[in-house]
Amino acid sequence: MAVVAAVIVTLALAAVASTSVALAEDAETPAALNSGEAGPSGCLSWETRSVFSGVDFDHSISLTSKCAATMRCAIKPTIGEPLSATVAPNKTEHVLIWRGSPAREVSAEVTCEAAR
Repeated sequence: MAVVAAVIVTLALAAVASTSVALAEDAETPAALNSGEAGPSGCLSWETRSVFSGVDFDHSISLTSKCAATMRCAIKPTIGEPLSATVAPNKTEHVLIWRGSPAREVSAEVTCEAAR
């Protein structure tokens, strides 16, 4: 009986360990889910990300400018409040959209214009 119990416990621990490895891999490799270009001549590129935090997902967006001027961007995620960000020429800004989302998917619409 003790041998059977030991085998069951060992199998249960192995299942937990393999699940932990899969979750750690998800946390280390964020998924780029939505991307595009904005601004004059498409000089600003953006990309959304969803990163598993162990319990839920953190959604963010990266805005990378190749523009000559500072850009002011309006970010409209499909879920959550609209946001704004200012991106200097040849810089990248990272903006948190939602911490603790139950959903893996994230997308947004981004519009940008030269800051005044």
